[in-house]
Amino acid sequence: MINSVSESVSKRGIWMIDRGGDRKKVFDHLLDNELRFLIRVVVASVIWMWEVRERRP
Repeated sequence: MINSVSESVSKRGIWMIDRGGDRKKVFDHLLDNELRFLIRVVVASVIWMWEVRERRP
């Protein structure tokens, strides 16, 4: 669903995600596709670390 909406709006806007949005799979997808997002995270569920990615121009 994220892909179809992003394509329809030419990747404009900011994704705002609440329940379940703090999963690594969701973070990775948003970062890999260079989408802007705001996700409320539950500290107890964030038990993994991700690599620091180089900022793209």
